[in-house]
Amino acid sequence: LWRLDGIDIPNPNHFGKNGSSGGLISAINSAMLGNSDFLTGAFPAEYGTRMSAVFDMHTRDGNTERVEGTLQLSVIGSEAVAEAPIPGLEGSSVIASYRHSTLGLLREFGILDFEELPDFDDAMLKLNFKLGGNDKLSATGIWGDARINSENTVNEEIAQGTGILVGGLDWQHLYSEQFISHVWVNYVKNRYTEAYGGGNYEETSTEFTTAKAEVSYLPTSDHALTLGVSAQHVVFSLLPGDFENYSENSDAYYTYLNWNWRIVPRLVLNTGLFSQWIDYNKSNSLEPRASLAWSPLDEHTFAVAYGIHRQPEPIEFAQAEHFVLGYTYRPSSDIMIKAEAYEKRYSDVPIHGSTMDSYSFLNEGFAEHINYYDLINAGEGRTYGAELSLFKHYNDGYYITTTASYVRQEFAGSDGIWHFGSFDNQYILNILGGYDFPLSNSSTFTLSEKFTIAGGGAQTPIDLEASREAGRTVRDEANAYGQRKDPYVRLDINVEFQFNWDASRFTIYASILNALNIDNVMYDYYDSYYDEVRYNYDVPIIPVIGLRYEF
Repeated sequence: LWRLDGIDIPNPNHFGKNGSSGGLISAINSAMLGNSDFLTGAFPAEYGTRMSAVFDMHTRDGNTERVEGTLQLSVIGSEAVAEAPIPGLEGSSVIASYRHSTLGLLREFGILDFEELPDFDDAMLKLNFKLGGNDKLSATGIWGDARINSENTVNEEIAQGTGILVGGLDWQHLYSEQFISHVWVNYVKNRYTEAYGGGNYEETSTEFTTAKAEVSYLPTSDHALTLGVSAQHVVFSLLPGDFENYSENSDAYYTYLNWNWRIVPRLVLNTGLFSQWIDYNKSNSLEPRASLAWSPLDEHTFAVAYGIHRQPEPIEFAQAEHFVLGYTYRPSSDIMIKAEAYEKRYSDVPIHGSTMDSYSFLNEGFAEHINYYDLINAGEGRTYGAELSLFKHYNDGYYITTTASYVRQEFAGSDGIWHFGSFDNQYILNILGGYDFPLSNSSTFTLSEKFTIAGGGAQTPIDLEASREAGRTVRDEANAYGQRKDPYVRLDINVEFQFNWDASRFTIYASILNALNIDNVMYDYYDSYYDEVRYNYDVPIIPVIGLRYEF
């Protein structure tokens, strides 16, 4: 679940796929963000309709006293951010950003040898109005357009595009120190376009119009109650290249109640219920959530959490039951060490109803080209693992974020045989860090890096002979999920020279994406035009040089 300023966005990324929640590049500019929360499991009752995790982000308010901005130009695009007070409205502000990215310049220089390269544009806007002492009105907007164009489409898809449009209003009213309310009204649209050989194309779009209200009541310092209700109208549209347009719509209604109780100063209980009712299949769900946090000392916190989470899949609700154990250690104000173990048990997962095979919806990275009429909610699965994280926040000129994960994913299809699945990475290691080297009183040299290594998930190998006969990709189901993808390894390096003045800063930077020049395979497919198995890769080695001016 992606949420921004109270707005649920199915996919806030460029070059995503219909039905997925990820993509190549985020359409949300990090320069516009304030704080955020990432919840890996057993999340509170205010979050629903998702079985896996939650990323809850908030944009920051603009400067209410003076004009500020950032201008950036590099070989892969340009960016501008500006913020300022709104004239005549004390305490009100506006902040906006625009980004244009193209890799065409790198192709012209001969650095990248690709016929089709990704381009994107996006813009964000945040308006913040202070209406007297008790009211605040804010507006959030996102627009994005991304495309990979090719005039030589052959057999498999090699041209695509995505679009995103988000608009939302949030009215906050303070009745008293104990009673506060929020009202949200928002609209979200995701668009996906795919192009195929022979000039065929397909465009799908999903639109969400939502109204939500929430009230929070704090009768004492030890209790906090939150009640929320929302209604959502969804429109799904399909525009095939040579066929009649298709459209379907539905309504959904959600309620949640959350109670936070500080039993004693160092023991906190958080409980709640989330409920959803879906109009298109007349189904409803009631999902309990609970967590308990104990801090015997200021530096140590132990936590346990449980939750039932249901997600409306093509026919009925699929369910995940979450169990989470956690420990957090804060030896100082700028260091935090966090350990977590979890298990998620999946049931009512869509699997094939008329055939006995290994198919499970749990392995879908996106939900295109699936025969929904042959699915029944009868599958099972589980995910379990542990994670150890170290956060050294910026202090003394450096920062480090390291996360090491052990993760396993298993499932059973209609044949009842358990397999490790597409997301069974086994291990994931992320190391992000940076260090500032002062050169003078007004200049700094910064070196930073991001390193990722992840094990490859299981997949079913391609049956080359069967693919030749069919003229498309056919998997060897007799060896279902019997092949492992190669590990994913990527290192990004960045260096910066910063020159600081009283009210401005100028930065020259150089980055190398995929500095180890490793060909990380994203997926494989059979191409009948070349009569061979071909591979789609993540980004190649890309050098980036740029300038940034902040004022």
